[in-house]
Amino acid sequence: MKIEIIKILIQVAILFITGIVIPALKKWIDAKSENEAIATVKGWAYTVVWAAEQIHNKAKHDDPTGAIRRKYAHEAIERMALKLGLALSEKEIDAMIECAVHELNGCRVPVTGEIAAPEKDKEDAKNAEWY
Repeated sequence: MKIEIIKILIQVAILFITGIVIPALKKWIDAKSENEAIATVKGWAYTVVWAAEQIHNKAKHDDPTGAIRRKYAHEAIERMALKLGLALSEKEIDAMIECAVHELNGCRVPVTGEIAAPEKDKEDAKNAEWY
């Protein structure tokens, strides 16, 4: 009788582990891996934007809008993301590029979450909390 109860308890525990614990653990590991891959791509985005500025330095005269540099950075970030198994949207890549450009130009993002922009009122910039 006691052996049957123990067998039933073991079977219930195995069902619980295989049905709930393992899928939840797999989901958590997948999310953590994806977040780490995105963080890696974001880090590389800064390097790519800096490289685009260096490689296409004279392009400021030939390409005042920055289209050549943006295209270079966009393609490089997209290739890196694909190597890591990430399929980033155009908007996500553009956001990474913009963030890296702002950082490269010395702009800071206030704690409030607003993006620091050159057209922003200087008084607002003085009153904002900075990192």
